[in-house]
Amino acid sequence: MIIWILVKIEDDGRTITVDPLGVYKDAKLAMSWIKKLEQLNIDPDSIIFDALEYEMDGDPISLPSMVKKYEDIGDQVSDTIKGLMDKGLIDQLIGEDGEFYYELTKKGKTTMRGVAGQLIQKFLDEKRNCDL
Repeated sequence: MIIWILVKIEDDGRTITVDPLGVYKDAKLAMSWIKKLEQLNIDPDSIIFDALEYEMDGDPISLPSMVKKYEDIGDQVSDTIKGLMDKGLIDQLIGEDGEFYYELTKKGKTTMRGVAGQLIQKFLDEKRNCDL
Protein backbone atom coordinates (compact mmCIF):
# COMPACT_ATOMS: atom_id res chain seq x y z
CA MET A 1 0.00 0.00 0.00
CA ILE A 2 1.36 3.40 -1.00
CA ILE A 3 1.02 6.29 1.45
CA TRP A 4 1.82 9.96 1.08
CA ILE A 5 3.41 11.98 3.85
CA LEU A 6 2.75 15.69 3.65
CA VAL A 7 5.79 17.67 4.85
CA LYS A 8 6.80 21.25 5.41
CA ILE A 9 10.39 21.99 4.41
CA GLU A 10 11.85 25.14 5.89
CA ASP A 11 15.23 26.69 5.11
CA ASP A 12 16.14 29.55 7.45
CA GLY A 13 19.56 30.02 5.87
CA ARG A 14 21.34 28.08 8.63
CA THR A 15 19.41 24.81 8.85
CA ILE A 16 16.84 22.92 6.85
CA THR A 17 14.02 21.30 8.80
CA VAL A 18 11.45 18.82 7.55
CA ASP A 19 8.27 18.53 9.57
CA PRO A 20 5.59 15.91 8.83
CA LEU A 21 2.12 17.44 8.62
CA GLY A 22 -0.10 14.54 7.61
CA VAL A 23 -0.27 11.02 6.20
CA TYR A 24 -2.63 10.12 3.36
CA LYS A 25 -3.45 7.03 1.32
CA ASP A 26 -4.73 9.19 -1.55
CA ALA A 27 -2.23 11.25 -3.56
CA LYS A 28 -4.95 13.65 -4.76
CA LEU A 29 -5.93 14.46 -1.18
CA ALA A 30 -2.30 15.09 -0.21
CA MET A 31 -1.86 17.36 -3.24
CA SER A 32 -5.04 19.28 -2.42
CA TRP A 33 -3.63 19.98 1.05
CA ILE A 34 -0.38 21.19 -0.51
CA LYS A 35 -2.34 23.69 -2.65
CA LYS A 36 -4.23 24.98 0.39
CA LEU A 37 -1.06 25.30 2.46
CA GLU A 38 0.77 27.08 -0.37
CA GLN A 39 -2.05 29.65 -0.55
CA LEU A 40 -1.62 30.31 3.19
CA ASN A 41 2.19 30.35 3.07
CA ILE A 42 3.44 33.82 4.06
CA ASP A 43 7.12 32.94 3.43
CA PRO A 44 7.37 31.01 0.12
CA ASP A 45 11.08 31.83 -0.18
CA SER A 46 11.97 29.73 2.86
CA ILE A 47 9.00 27.34 3.30
CA ILE A 48 7.75 24.78 0.81
CA PHE A 49 5.31 21.90 1.10
CA ASP A 50 5.68 18.49 -0.51
CA ALA A 51 4.17 15.01 -0.45
CA LEU A 52 6.60 12.10 -0.15
CA GLU A 53 5.59 8.69 -1.45
CA TYR A 54 6.30 5.65 0.72
CA GLU A 55 5.46 1.97 0.63
CA MET A 56 3.61 1.11 3.84
CA ASP A 57 5.74 -1.26 5.95
CA GLY A 58 8.47 -1.08 3.31
CA ASP A 59 12.19 -0.81 3.81
CA PRO A 60 13.51 2.62 4.78
CA ILE A 61 14.31 4.55 1.60
CA SER A 62 17.92 5.14 2.65
CA LEU A 63 18.58 1.45 3.36
CA PRO A 64 20.00 0.50 -0.09
CA SER A 65 22.52 3.37 -0.07
CA MET A 66 23.53 2.60 3.53
CA VAL A 67 24.03 -1.10 2.69
CA LYS A 68 26.11 -0.14 -0.37
CA LYS A 69 28.35 2.19 1.68
CA TYR A 70 28.79 -0.52 4.33
CA GLU A 71 29.73 -3.10 1.69
CA ASP A 72 32.12 -0.65 -0.01
CA ILE A 73 33.93 -0.01 3.28
CA GLY A 74 34.21 -3.77 3.86
CA ASP A 75 35.62 -4.22 0.35
CA GLN A 76 38.16 -1.43 0.92
CA VAL A 77 39.30 -2.96 4.21
CA SER A 78 39.60 -6.41 2.58
CA ASP A 79 41.58 -4.98 -0.34
CA THR A 80 43.90 -3.10 2.05
CA ILE A 81 44.51 -6.18 4.19
CA LYS A 82 45.15 -8.31 1.10
CA GLY A 83 47.60 -5.70 -0.20
CA LEU A 84 49.47 -5.62 3.11
CA MET A 85 49.62 -9.43 3.15
CA ASP A 86 50.85 -9.51 -0.48
CA LYS A 87 53.65 -7.10 0.49
CA GLY A 88 54.57 -9.31 3.43
CA LEU A 89 53.79 -6.62 6.00
CA ILE A 90 51.14 -8.56 7.95
CA ASP A 91 50.23 -12.19 8.60
CA GLN A 92 46.74 -13.53 9.08
CA LEU A 93 46.05 -15.73 12.09
CA ILE A 94 42.96 -17.61 13.20
CA GLY A 95 42.19 -17.26 16.88
CA GLU A 96 40.76 -19.90 19.18
CA ASP A 97 37.40 -18.19 18.71
CA GLY A 98 37.57 -18.81 14.94
CA GLU A 99 37.98 -15.10 14.15
CA PHE A 100 40.71 -13.73 11.90
CA TYR A 101 43.48 -11.69 13.51
CA TYR A 102 46.42 -9.89 11.94
CA GLU A 103 49.90 -9.13 13.18
CA LEU A 104 52.85 -7.28 11.74
CA THR A 105 55.62 -9.38 10.27
CA LYS A 106 59.28 -8.49 10.91
CA LYS A 107 59.22 -6.59 7.62
CA GLY A 108 56.00 -4.86 8.71
CA LYS A 109 57.48 -3.81 12.05
CA THR A 110 60.57 -2.42 10.34
CA THR A 111 58.45 -0.58 7.80
CA MET A 112 56.18 0.86 10.47
CA ARG A 113 59.15 2.12 12.48
CA GLY A 114 60.30 3.90 9.35
CA VAL A 115 56.84 5.27 8.62
CA ALA A 116 56.41 6.54 12.17
CA GLY A 117 59.82 8.19 12.02
CA GLN A 118 59.02 9.76 8.66
CA LEU A 119 55.71 11.11 9.97
CA ILE A 120 57.35 12.60 13.05
CA GLN A 121 60.11 14.15 10.93
CA LYS A 122 57.54 15.59 8.49
CA PHE A 123 55.59 17.07 11.43
CA LEU A 124 58.74 18.63 12.91
CA ASP A 125 59.81 20.01 9.52
CA GLU A 126 56.38 21.60 9.03
CA LYS A 127 56.57 23.20 12.49
CA ARG A 128 60.07 24.58 11.77
CA ASN A 129 58.92 26.08 8.48
CA CYS A 130 55.78 27.56 10.01
CA ASP A 131 55.70 31.33 10.54
CA LEU A 132 54.61 31.96 14.12
